[in-house]
Amino acid sequence: MDKKIEKSKSLKENFLTKRKDILKSYFESEKNNEHQLENLGEINGVVFINDSHSVDIDKTWYSLEKTEAPIIWIAGGVNKSNDYSILKGIVKEKVKMIVCLGNDDINIVNGLHKYAQLIINAININDAVKTAVKFAAQGDVVLFSPACPSYDKFENYQERGRAFKAEVEKLKWGGL
Repeated sequence: MDKKIEKSKSLKENFLTKRKDILKSYFESEKNNEHQLENLGEINGVVFINDSHSVDIDKTWYSLEKTEAPIIWIAGGVNKSNDYSILKGIVKEKVKMIVCLGNDDINIVNGLHKYAQLIINAININDAVKTAVKFAAQGDVVLFSPACPSYDKFENYQERGRAFKAEVEKLKWGGL
């Protein structure tokens, strides 16, 4: 019985390592692309990252994994039957708060409510950024990595990313 458990653990570790290597390779080949782990700068000790290109759970998992500081994660959009519980370990370990933005947020809430310290719904991108800033502390990262498309609010990930960047730019000038 112990050999079966060990083999199962080994297979899982191999899968996670291969998954991480594949995603790392993908992101490095697309390095410096707008909307892909795009560092927008630091405001009052909080770093803002635009990862609007992450339209699925795997890409968002990699973005969460790659982020070292405590995360305020802005996520959500149109659900593609995503199983967000896949992210439970990394959410429990790294995410301070999830700000849900989208029509299908119930799937995020159902999949991660036991693992996230706090989940709040936002009505639009402005509200999402305001909420993230309200709860952010010096040293945190606000990561905009939706994990799904946002056709409910935006035409594509580029428009969504530009909207996030515009809200962060307002912050730089003291507004929101």
